[in-house]
Order: sequence, then structure tokens, then C-alpha cells
Amino acid sequence: MTLGRAHVAGLSDEQLRDITTHTMIVSGFRKDHPRQAAEKLHHLLPHSELVLPSEYFSPDEMERILDEANPGGDQEYWAGMAALLNKFIRRVEAART
Repeated sequence: MTLGRAHVAGLSDEQLRDITTHTMIVSGFRKDHPRQAAEKLHHLLPHSELVLPSEYFSPDEMERILDEANPGGDQEYWAGMAALLNKFIRRVEAART
């Protein structure tokens, strides 16, 4: 599976497979975070978790967040993502002990 360009970091698939750090990949929110790229990255990074905002926000919430007329949409989104990131960090830390 090829995206036709280098990954954002400019790393090869092999270099990405060598990364062993736990990673949370967020995708599918806006055009600059395409789901296809996130899924490929998730497949390549051995200790990654893929987060699809549509699995955590209802369609109404996503519509409100993406509504450019709603100045608080980004804040609502990032508040939700902060909670997911906190859970991710706690899982990673718990696995280390």
C-alpha cells in the first residue's frame, strides 16, 4: 500500500517499523489528517493506537465541531482529544509497571 509520497516525517516504511515508542494516531477530523494515511501509519508503527474522532463524537457533535461559524468547535474537539490522550498515557504507563 503506497500513498504516493513520503510520510510526513519523511521516513521510509522500514524506518517507521523500527519505531517502538507507543504512539496515538488521530485521524479523520479534517482534510489535513486523512484516514488512509493514518491507517497506513498505524499499520507500520508496531505500538500505535488509531483514534478516529467519529468513534468518539456523535454526528451532531462532529457537525458542530466542524462548523466554521462555531468559534468553540476546536476547543470542544481538543477537550475530547485531551481526555483520550490522558487515557492513552495511563494505559501506556500501566503497561510499564
